[in-house]
Amino acid sequence: MLYRVTNDVSAYFSYSKSFGSANGRDENNNPIKPQIGEQYEVGVKASLKGGRVITSATFFNLTKSNILEYNPDNFFPRVVGEARSRGLELDIAGQVTGHVSLIASYTFDQATITKDPFNGTQGKQLSGVAPHVGSLWARYDSAPSARTGWAVGAGTYLSGKREGDDPNTWKLPGYGTVDFMLSYRRRIGRVNSSIQLNLNNLSDKTYFEHGGYGIAAYGAPRGITVATKLRF
Repeated sequence: MLYRVTNDVSAYFSYSKSFGSANGRDENNNPIKPQIGEQYEVGVKASLKGGRVITSATFFNLTKSNILEYNPDNFFPRVVGEARSRGLELDIAGQVTGHVSLIASYTFDQATITKDPFNGTQGKQLSGVAPHVGSLWARYDSAPSARTGWAVGAGTYLSGKREGDDPNTWKLPGYGTVDFMLSYRRRIGRVNSSIQLNLNNLSDKTYFEHGGYGIAAYGAPRGITVATKLRF
């Protein structure tokens, strides 16, 4: 539901409920229950610079039940209860100048275990969820909307500390990565062509992406991809 407050500002509310397919059976050969999700959102959106830049602020409350984990004693899947994610998300995206576009976001997320019949972790922070996460991406285009031109961009993703397990006995450190892209496009006859180079984790940062059961898993190292497109 969206309500236009002024020509440039709107307020909105949304509600959704969902369920995810469940695969496998538990140690007693019973089918795993599907995960149930319920989410409320309320926020404000604003259009700036004649509609070229969109900003938003959103308060959210998401509850998931029938969360699946693996029993550390026998590694069979089991349903462990319920968790709630509650916080604030801020976003800005658009063309800030004739050649520069920007995407930035920040999320504060208080993820808490609200039910846990097996491990006694009710009230603990949900593992793997950082309370503070942010990203920033900037892109320069030499000739916006033109069929021939080049573009360069760079961005960073920042994550705060996260709990390494649901009992909250250890933490995963925060980290930041930097990505880079360079592209060139040109019209050849009737064909629009482009080639793009992407460098992910440019500095080859060593970081831990997720953890659990006393194990921390490394995130992806530096990655390089080259893609080309031909549009007829």
